[in-house]
Amino acid sequence: MFEHTTDFQNGNIDWREFAGHFFSDAHPMFSQFNVNITDVSKQGVKMEASLGPDFKADKNSLFLHRGALTLLLDSAFGIALFAHIRELIPIATINLKTDYLTPAKSESKLICTASCFALDGNIARMQGDISDPVSQTVLAKASAAFMVGSKGPSFAASGSL
Repeated sequence: MFEHTTDFQNGNIDWREFAGHFFSDAHPMFSQFNVNITDVSKQGVKMEASLGPDFKADKNSLFLHRGALTLLLDSAFGIALFAHIRELIPIATINLKTDYLTPAKSESKLICTASCFALDGNIARMQGDISDPVSQTVLAKASAAFMVGSKGPSFAASGSL
């Protein structure tokens, strides 16, 4: 899928295209997040998302299930970590703490940012948030720790890219 912009053996990866792959039809759940990656760099990731009615807290609710926000943040953390370390090696979420500040409305535009602020050996520390660009309100803030080089599938060798 990435033959024209990605050379895994030489470490040349188009991180924006790589990130977009995870929110494409390649993954049934993430494809429903309606994500537009607006920036991916060593400093972090910024994306716009609009989570549809399938992610509502319940069918009669106007608001998204909080777990959907956590999934969006966890995914953004993973993309930000790959872009920060510049390698497609196995990673794993060790912990993730999300503070939900204000309910997020279903199908509204959301801005999600994530970055790696510390890397100590094989432990990466992440931070991020989700905000409503219309009201300029922070809806959720999160911090996480990731294991870098964990046992698991290699993204570069899996053949799924």
